[in-house]
Amino acid sequence: MLRYLLPAVTLAALLTSAPNAYAKDIKTLIAERQASGETGPLSPNDIPYTYVVTADIKSGEGDDRDAYVAKYQVNPKAAPGARLTFIDAPLETFPEDFQTQMNKMNMEATEADIAKEFWCADSEDEADDPDMTPEDMTVIREDAREGVIAISNDILRNMMNMDDGDGGDMPKKVMKRLTAELTLSKPDLNLRNMKVWLTRPTTIKIVAKLKYMNIEQSCDLAPNGIPYVTVRKMRVSGKAFGKSFNEDAVITVSDLQPL
Repeated sequence: MLRYLLPAVTLAALLTSAPNAYAKDIKTLIAERQASGETGPLSPNDIPYTYVVTADIKSGEGDDRDAYVAKYQVNPKAAPGARLTFIDAPLETFPEDFQTQMNKMNMEATEADIAKEFWCADSEDEADDPDMTPEDMTVIREDAREGVIAISNDILRNMMNMDDGDGGDMPKKVMKRLTAELTLSKPDLNLRNMKVWLTRPTTIKIVAKLKYMNIEQSCDLAPNGIPYVTVRKMRVSGKAFGKSFNEDAVITVSDLQPL
């Protein structure tokens, strides 16, 4: 028993006597990062891995309902037309709007386009955006491993590249009613999770009402040390032109293999 207990006691002594960087609160870590001028790992314009995507989609409009699971491997460095390999069922068996989306990715998107959706970290261009200051956030909870913070609507708009005054493709009224929480690892401040949701139902130009919207993204470190998207969830429901609509999508990325 003693030979098993001794390493544990030694480890505990080392942990309690070592400088405790993890004891710093999340706001202090962010302030120190900004003061140093350093950034975390930046996302590249390429993806040095193949990976498997599982798309679990449930959607409906009026009385029509679709539910399907598509699984496919992505080789981002392959030639256009050869990037996607469907695993359980061919692309032709899925709904037309999904086929259109996949064909666009397979034929038209560049590797840099695909990389923007794959990585969680900022790109080199985004690293020059205005920093989030401790005043822009509210700490929801934190422990030695991570901190969960709520961010201001202005910062959210900047993060979602919606600073053009009308919210880009998203109506300004909807954008104003979104709130967000970020989960950051400590002490490296990598993004682990981001959740964005609509605080209350919103009518858009009389003809449409968005009742519910919740978008969540989880991240993990790739073998190269850069965070990538592991899970993306989206739930939306509302009514447009007298017809109800809803979508519940869960996109999972797994099985990274070096190229």
